[in-house]
Amino acid sequence: MSARKLIAETLREHLDRKYKIVDHPRDLDQIEARKPVVQIIQTKLRPAPNKQGAYQADLAVWVIEPKTIDAEDDLDDAMLDVAVALDKLDSLTWDEAERSLYGDAEQPAYRFQTTVIVVIEPKE
Repeated sequence: MSARKLIAETLREHLDRKYKIVDHPRDLDQIEARKPVVQIIQTKLRPAPNKQGAYQADLAVWVIEPKTIDAEDDLDDAMLDVAVALDKLDSLTWDEAERSLYGDAEQPAYRFQTTVIVVIEPKE
């Protein structure tokens, strides 16, 4: 299983159904722009230190809120929800969640920088 799919699966298990989980890079459409979205984008892959067949993947996990009057409070809550869910995955570490704006619509967002160790089984 890819690192993106692993994180997406973990988030789906531990987050409320109000969150839309998007496990690949793409623009968000108008319907998705009306509810909280967590988007996962892999940015780097390298061999894991001292483990044959394992890889270390760096991923950006974006927490994106719709622009509303309560966007900042909702974003703070969403960021904490995602932080708790990410901590459920033993092979994942994250070092910061940085406040940002997402996309052309400049939606309020946080960007988690994460690292995951995955073992990739060869396909038969």
